[in-house]
Amino acid sequence: MKTKLFLLSFFICIFLNSCHEDSRLDLIKQIKTVGDKDPQLAMEMYDSMRESIENGSEYVRMKGTMLEMRLRDKAYWDATTSDSAQIITAYFDKHGKGTDAAEAHYYAGSAYRDLKDMPNALKHFLKAEELLNDENNCDSLLLSNTYSNLAYVYLSVQDYNNSLKMALREYDIAKANNNLNVLTIMRVGETYMRIGNSVLGFQYCKEALDTAYSSPLNPKYFDCLSVLLYEFSYMKNEHEADRCYKLIRDVGLTPPPLKLGKYYQLKNELDSAIICFTSVLTTANDELNKYDAICELYYIYRTLEEKDSIDKYASQYIMLSDSLNFGKRQELAATVNNQYHYYRNAEEEAKIKEENMRFRLWLYIIIGGAMVLVLLFSLFYMKKKNEHLKEALRFKEEKKQVILQLHKVELEESAEDIVYAIKKASEGKQTLTEVEWRRFFHAVDELQPDLAQKMSEHLGRFSEQQQQVCYLMSVGLSN
Repeated sequence: MKTKLFLLSFFICIFLNSCHEDSRLDLIKQIKTVGDKDPQLAMEMYDSMRESIENGSEYVRMKGTMLEMRLRDKAYWDATTSDSAQIITAYFDKHGKGTDAAEAHYYAGSAYRDLKDMPNALKHFLKAEELLNDENNCDSLLLSNTYSNLAYVYLSVQDYNNSLKMALREYDIAKANNNLNVLTIMRVGETYMRIGNSVLGFQYCKEALDTAYSSPLNPKYFDCLSVLLYEFSYMKNEHEADRCYKLIRDVGLTPPPLKLGKYYQLKNELDSAIICFTSVLTTANDELNKYDAICELYYIYRTLEEKDSIDKYASQYIMLSDSLNFGKRQELAATVNNQYHYYRNAEEEAKIKEENMRFRLWLYIIIGGAMVLVLLFSLFYMKKKNEHLKEALRFKEEKKQVILQLHKVELEESAEDIVYAIKKASEGKQTLTEVEWRRFFHAVDELQPDLAQKMSEHLGRFSEQQQQVCYLMSVGLSN
């Protein structure tokens, strides 16, 4: 008690000195951690700072609401309304961070489970499972708990195949994390029994009982022992049923009347069994338990051949079957399950279409860009080609001028030969003679009379080789 008061006072002191959003979120996280071990103390801590949390941002308020739902679930306080569930799922689907949305759907599923609204519970637990499997940093404990609840919900609507599938997934996660417990193992065995596989059902139920014997038993698993007692009694395995009953008595428990009655029935203590089953009809609030008790009483009295009691419980059996409407419950659960997977598939198809549209858009952009590049390259190529053509025309014109000058200085008889010799010389295939050079210099001087003067101004005195180079360049023969 002193420890609780100290912790409560400590957190209040911290809270009074921390009023900005990050501090509130840190405190919510700390209360959440405390709630894993002591949900009652955590609820007191939350109540002490409720007003400030409700005055925080919308995100802080929603985190506070989800924390309160979590603490109530941890404390096994049944939800009485789905209002909070609707609020937090609507908010965190749009504004959630990390596993916020998955956690919101998980606690919404828990609320609907408490309200016995199994189709809605199924819908939210399935959404939580989807989000957790898509999350990069998956919360394995939350995913394991989600599978546990899915197994329970499917079991309650007698969808045993799906229940088994979820129970086995929970079992695999727990085993991988070295965290197997009585409830996880028992759920698998119980579901195998429902589908008629008594071999595997016994194997897992025995593993659960052995686990209960070999490790400190957590009080939250006490109910599992009663279920195991019922299953071993149903299997008519007296040895394991006796072991289970002994453990229940050793921890100071009394099994619920339905489970205890089944054990008495195994031990052939039919009067005690009848008393237990009859008490279920007068005290139990759960119609499913009443249904099971009526079935057991019917079979006992049929064994005893007491016609009046047989007729009585047969009539009650029919009335309660109509009330529970198992077929409708199964159909409704199956409809929700199918609808959920249909919409999930539709969402996936929408994502694929969106990705295809995005791919097509990028493809069009790439094709358009490539066409622009080709066009630019073509323009650039045509520009260079035109420049080259102009240069070739200019050279051709100058070559004509040289030929004309050669003709003008009465060198007509060798003008073509000189041009050919110049061309070959420029290609490195022939060397001009001294006479040919003088004739060439004379022709260029006629074409460009100021060339020699410009060379003198820029070079001063120049050699014959320099003159050859300059004169060749002046007529475009850069080679």
